[in-house]
Amino acid sequence: MNYPQPLNLIGLKAFQIFLSKLSPVGESREIWIKLGHNQFYVGDFDTTGNFQISQTKLLDSQNSLSRVRTYKILYAYNYISQSCKTNEGGAFFIPSQPQGLPLKANVEVSDDIAAELDSGTAEEQWDTIWHFVEISGLKPSYIVHSGGKSYHPHWKLDKHQDIDRITRLKKLLAIALHSDPAVVNPHQPMRLPGFYRKEKGAYQSLCYQNNEKYIVDQFETGLKRFYSDMGWIYPEVLSQQQWLECRRVINWSDKINQSTYDRLKEIGYSLPDVISISSDSHPIIILASPISEDIKNCEVKRILASLEQNLKTNQSARLEVSSPDLGKSNSSFVGKFSNSTGNPWVEFYEKELLPRIYSIEQAFDRYDHKFIRRSSNRLDGCCCVE
Repeated sequence: MNYPQPLNLIGLKAFQIFLSKLSPVGESREIWIKLGHNQFYVGDFDTTGNFQISQTKLLDSQNSLSRVRTYKILYAYNYISQSCKTNEGGAFFIPSQPQGLPLKANVEVSDDIAAELDSGTAEEQWDTIWHFVEISGLKPSYIVHSGGKSYHPHWKLDKHQDIDRITRLKKLLAIALHSDPAVVNPHQPMRLPGFYRKEKGAYQSLCYQNNEKYIVDQFETGLKRFYSDMGWIYPEVLSQQQWLECRRVINWSDKINQSTYDRLKEIGYSLPDVISISSDSHPIIILASPISEDIKNCEVKRILASLEQNLKTNQSARLEVSSPDLGKSNSSFVGKFSNSTGNPWVEFYEKELLPRIYSIEQAFDRYDHKFIRRSSNRLDGCCCVE
């Protein structure tokens, strides 16, 4: 498949194309827009882009239900565009189109299934999206570039669906794309295309668009096709505990420092398994799987070896290790290094850390529905379930 190149549309045209993708919730065309860090506006959208919106404010900062409309703004695009050029933060909208207030409780249905890719370069993110499209057969309705480091693909359904089903599909999409779990929240704002992002010196551009909309069962079939291609068994039911475990695993890149990430990113991964390691002096995260024997024996040890100097200055250093182990209460433990011959970091890794590594497959093994990667070896040495 030849992947399309980003369009990078900006300005009113990009905003109008975006608006053409929205469908009313019942008879309501209400849209919530956020400017900067926490200023919300609401109005009834149309495809001209210059519809009327109202600024809102909280009468009581401690009461999210106290939000009221203040003054009216006649031309939405003109106002938003000028504000973004003057103030930092950029422009957002709430894809689920909440009714009345920009709150989770005000979202009952949605036709938008979106993701926010953060890891890797822009080119790598773009390829990730289109690899998913190639396998799943699901083309996004539109893709927004944040003006910073991430692409945001949005898939549209032919009808608004119950928000619980939409949220579940967004979770499964986040797992598939290794994307930011935060966007599964029903009232999560996302970047609005066409507008300038002052602090980045760049526009939030519309990079792709088409008129494809999917029946909800079609979208789920596409997800299942992708999971099957990856060698994963599709979880028909995703419990909150399972999602929290997946969220911890797929959100690893936000915690890792850049120099370590640069050393690890060439390892290659699909649905990465992560061990979170921190000491008083040097927090670090290590990618745990899939790891070849050469990398397991060399790369991870080399990273641990680079921390040896810290240990030399504090022989009583304690290292807390958290791993994705759902089945035991001691999912975190504290170990002490012995002052023995050889590299104590490597010794700790082999004798204390490695036996406690629980991959995401093991976490799912604890449930009736197993979420198993068939296509690669598990670091824990367990056999994959076919």
